[in-house]
Amino acid sequence: MSNRAAGNFPEVTNLEGLLARLRTAGAHEEVVTLDDIRGHLGRRAFGPVLAIAALPSLTPIATVPLLPTTLSIIIFLTSVQMLMGMRQIWLPRPLLSQSIGRARLNRTIELAMPVARFIDRLIRPRLVFLTREPTVYVIGTLCCLLALFMPPLELVPFTGGIPALPVLLFGLAMTARDGALVLVTFAMIGAAALGLAYLGISLL
Repeated sequence: MSNRAAGNFPEVTNLEGLLARLRTAGAHEEVVTLDDIRGHLGRRAFGPVLAIAALPSLTPIATVPLLPTTLSIIIFLTSVQMLMGMRQIWLPRPLLSQSIGRARLNRTIELAMPVARFIDRLIRPRLVFLTREPTVYVIGTLCCLLALFMPPLELVPFTGGIPALPVLLFGLAMTARDGALVLVTFAMIGAAALGLAYLGISLL
């Protein structure tokens, strides 16, 4: 039912809008499922799904056992479907049945909202061609790789946000059609890769 309702929602173009949309998912239920959330974002909303899947790893909700791993699976599957050129997002039913309490979800949204408003002042449509093919295939590849780092980092407190941050930025860039943010995120990943390479060489 939630998936059918998704078509009635206007397009979301920023993080505050994504959080507001998230708040309405399963509005009359004590427990909100991932299927409720996907239904309110839309089956074709690759950017919003990436952003929403990455965001919890940057908040206190990341301490919920196995949540970062579950979200990394969503990021990986969504990214693979981007690479395959699919127009709709498919997720397995057992994954969609995963849930979170309404009270915990609302607390997380309230904590994230001030940051969302700040970020939204910085992003806007520009260099739009960088949010489309073929760049989207590079974004999809990087998001797949970043998702693979998230489960092992769940064992180290407060580190899951490291790979989740660029995924969030890519998701926001695709949502807002902000190619400049894509370039910034590429630069961030490149700098991190060079830093790790330098550290590895220095330890040899």
